[in-house]
Amino acid sequence: RMTLTAISDAVGLSGPSTSERVQEVIDLGLVRHIVVVDPNFLGTPVCAQFRISAKRDFKKIAHEIAETLNPNWIFLCAQTEQILVEVFVASEGQLVDWQHNIMKIPEVASVAYSLFSTVYKQDFNWFSSRAISLAT
Repeated sequence: RMTLTAISDAVGLSGPSTSERVQEVIDLGLVRHIVVVDPNFLGTPVCAQFRISAKRDFKKIAHEIAETLNPNWIFLCAQTEQILVEVFVASEGQLVDWQHNIMKIPEVASVAYSLFSTVYKQDFNWFSSRAISLAT
């Protein structure tokens, strides 16, 4: 098991050349893919969603979270938990750190999180006639 980058380094070819050669070997049936790994999750085995309730001004809190913590996604909602924050992190310990950092923000009333076990769909079709794929 090797990434294309590792193969490229091992054989002394550029990334595009290595990718082309590997594809040729696959097309010939000499090698086949067994697992395809989503690059969004490499090095980040823990995916979670934080549910945040705010006393006031949840837009300001969402902006502060975006600027200081840099999560993968932030959603503002019209419900009890006004802010949803999705993160991909390396460990569950980092989730606890995120929770503590969010609770330090003034006007945050509560923070809870749920771990994701599997992502079944990663395309969005919001306000568009064509799907926007997040996977590259």
